[in-house]
Amino acid sequence: MKEEKIRRINNLLFEFMPLYHQKFAVGFQRDDGIEPKCSKNQLRTLFIAKREQEILPTDLGKCLDMQKGSLTTLIDSLEEMKLVQRVRDPQDRRKTWVSLTEKGEKYVAAKREALEGHFQELFQAIPDEQIDEFVKSLDFIVEFMDKL
Repeated sequence: MKEEKIRRINNLLFEFMPLYHQKFAVGFQRDDGIEPKCSKNQLRTLFIAKREQEILPTDLGKCLDMQKGSLTTLIDSLEEMKLVQRVRDPQDRRKTWVSLTEKGEKYVAAKREALEGHFQELFQAIPDEQIDEFVKSLDFIVEFMDKL
């Protein structure tokens, strides 16, 4: 029985991922006039850095499903735009933390506000009861996945 449920979870996640990108993540690429223009992976990196406050590149690579070489190039590009910074760990010099700069914080706030506008449009025709159910479901999913 448990194997069947896990198989169902696997199938649902494979259905969910393309729907998420088609319906929600498309908002990342909207021309909102916010500079600098960032790629989808750059934006994802910034949002992850915001959530975590500081993150090791290894952990960031896992979140983005990226290899070390590509990740280094990505972080370099964000550092050049002055949106992130690398800071050596004072207790362990082998570790380097990635975090948002003040400019990065402001940029993420502006992008989130613009994305909220996209979400407002997207959910405009959906009844409040369904939105409430969706929020409740997402709360559960995030809480559950944090436990894994």
